[in-house]
Amino acid sequence: MATISDTPPTRQSWKREWAIMAGLALALAAGTWWRSGAEPSAEALLAEHLATLDPATIITSDSIPNSSAAPAAESPHEQARILFQNKQYKAALQAMKAMPPSRKNDAYFYELGVLYLLTQRPAKAVATLQRMEDTREGGKYWYLALSYLALGEREYCREELFRALHAPGRPWRKEARRMLKALG
Repeated sequence: MATISDTPPTRQSWKREWAIMAGLALALAAGTWWRSGAEPSAEALLAEHLATLDPATIITSDSIPNSSAAPAAESPHEQARILFQNKQYKAALQAMKAMPPSRKNDAYFYELGVLYLLTQRPAKAVATLQRMEDTREGGKYWYLALSYLALGEREYCREELFRALHAPGRPWRKEARRMLKALG
């Protein structure tokens, strides 16, 4: 014997559909919440990189040849290196700017560009890094990407991250991938 239900069949399917949709919405919201906590934003990655920047990878004692007769400790480049290691970026920037024009090569523009980024002048960093002819094993592209990100230019940032991914040496490959993933 068949039982007769008080609720028409269309009403039961409507409830089931709403229950399924509510469950899916809840699963999507939980997934979004979990994902947002697991992956840092591009801006957080920028801040993390700048906070943990190793001075030895930027300004080294042999990156710009010293042709002056003054002892190395008195040269503007050596002063900049010491100030950089002590995280005195504005003073290091001033010391780098005091270098004679004859010593302004790709290494100089690289170091100066990073200092502009560290002193929160990303537009100057972009202009300075673009003057480089050598890519410094992807460093030019990596710091251009970070500078563009600081300027809010996400498309230019992505372009430079792809260049950093494929540059010789690829020391920033892992970070570039993380940044690209965070940019979406």
